[in-house]
Amino acid sequence: MWLYIVAGYLLTGVASQHLMCEYYYDNHEIQPVNERVCSDSEIDENGSCNTTQRCETGKDLPGNRINCFVSWKNESGRIQVLRKGCWTQTKPCTQRCDALLKKSILFCCCDQDYCNSQFFMHPNIKEPEDTEGPVIKLSSDENQIWTVLAYTLVPITLLSVLVVFIYWCYRKRKHTYSNIEIASVQTPGSALNATAQHPNFMMQPEIKLPQLIDIKARGRFGCVWKAQLQDKFVAVKVFYVQDRQSWLNEQEVFNTELVHYHPNILNFIAAASRGVAVEAELWLITEFHELGSLADYLKTNTMSLPVALKFMETMATGLSFLHEDIPHREPHKGYKPAIAHRDFKSKNVLIRTDMTAVIADFGLAVKFVPGECAGENHGQVGTRRYMAPEILEGAINFQRDAFLRIDMYAFALVMWEIITRCSDSPGGATPTYLMPYELELGQHPTLDEMQALVIDQKSRPVVKDSWRQHEVIGILCETMEDCWDHDAEARSAGCVEERINHLHRRVLAPNELPMHPNMLNMDIIHNGSPLIGNGVIIPTNDTDLQNQINNQKNQEIPTAQEKVTNETSNTPAVVAVCDAETALLTAGDRESNV
Repeated sequence: MWLYIVAGYLLTGVASQHLMCEYYYDNHEIQPVNERVCSDSEIDENGSCNTTQRCETGKDLPGNRINCFVSWKNESGRIQVLRKGCWTQTKPCTQRCDALLKKSILFCCCDQDYCNSQFFMHPNIKEPEDTEGPVIKLSSDENQIWTVLAYTLVPITLLSVLVVFIYWCYRKRKHTYSNIEIASVQTPGSALNATAQHPNFMMQPEIKLPQLIDIKARGRFGCVWKAQLQDKFVAVKVFYVQDRQSWLNEQEVFNTELVHYHPNILNFIAAASRGVAVEAELWLITEFHELGSLADYLKTNTMSLPVALKFMETMATGLSFLHEDIPHREPHKGYKPAIAHRDFKSKNVLIRTDMTAVIADFGLAVKFVPGECAGENHGQVGTRRYMAPEILEGAINFQRDAFLRIDMYAFALVMWEIITRCSDSPGGATPTYLMPYELELGQHPTLDEMQALVIDQKSRPVVKDSWRQHEVIGILCETMEDCWDHDAEARSAGCVEERINHLHRRVLAPNELPMHPNMLNMDIIHNGSPLIGNGVIIPTNDTDLQNQINNQKNQEIPTAQEKVTNETSNTPAVVAVCDAETALLTAGDRESNV
């Protein structure tokens, strides 16, 4: 403790000490006014100032020592004093002012009062290498300028270096992408599906990768770039290396028989991998759609009712095709099994320039090949706000129909998004685009919040009363509610494609296709058709219509009996057939003719 007290006393003493020194300045006129010590009466006829100066430690940085100094010249024995005054430095000076030779100027410092009144030169004394020399003390103005420059120039310099470094990295990365060659390529017709042959889309390994231009989207598995391949734009989906299975899964779906040719499924060009281990990059190259996804489009645009119906119809057609079991047929002689998307949402539906739908992103899709089990590794996946109640509950039936009904629940939510931004809906489009349940739970709902809202409260997106009263949008609302029913078994997904097709044609030619008010109150006939329906064309002539119904029944009933008898593994899901709806439409036509 005594050591601390003594140390504190010494520090206090050092902080408050002062020293008296002789002061001399050989040219008083050039000295800054604010640093002048001499008064006018103390200046001699040569402009020199000779007086005394009180040196205070508080004027300098802590830790510096107060000293007196002298600097002079010795020219052939003639002594010329240049400066005298206060001097501060961190290292101690001697009690007597013994000079050290520094080039042509002599300098000495001492730490006693008026010790610089006498000074001595010792030629044999040399200055140590680390001893501070007679650095002239900067004026306060000069010191302030240097401080400002330091605080200004240093950050600017560092920022400039950082910008140059970032630009260099960008150029290096861009150069790397533009010159790297494809290490391995998987295309339609490759080992993933030896039965599919599409030579027009084969890429040779020596062809360079597309030139990446701009990032268009980021997702769970990676990012999507707009890129240029030869003379056309393409989309490049770059997967993280840990998502290799999703990359392979998308290729497997794209290589499925007939998928490549469907207009409402994203057109696959090629897949490429480059690098090894953790540095590997997995690329999926597809056609590019400038309008982007439905979700992005609805953020800044609205749709008229005819456009909305056209888009819904093509969206339903694409999903119907995925869900459908298509047996071996000419000319391809291939088999297309039913496919469940499992992550259907507006972000994964792209828009062509003709305002038709293109379904994309098959990283979570699952194929239902007869005789093969889907397994229990396809559980709670997808985007939370689009998850059906049974997924949120974790009570999934791992059967084909269960997965297809899950897609239909998400399909209904996408229909709702389109209706909210339909300019022809009663009251007009909503001012801003809203995702399903965004009004209730915000943009990033948790799983617990979704379970409480969708399962416990059985809540669904708001359907306005004015929508229900509209003769076209009202039917769309009923279709939506059929598809998002809480009970998966009760979801009436049959004839969705045909309903929308009929509504679309009614809007385009309202006098030709009257709407029966009870067209949705139909009996469900199970015949093994696709979950959505095949989009049967409804003739306007009664005779043609009756012939079509008779032919359809004659074909379907034996087929159904034959399937039940043979108990084949290719039996599709139980779905609805639109015979009753067709009959009601016919009745409506007859009423209008009367």
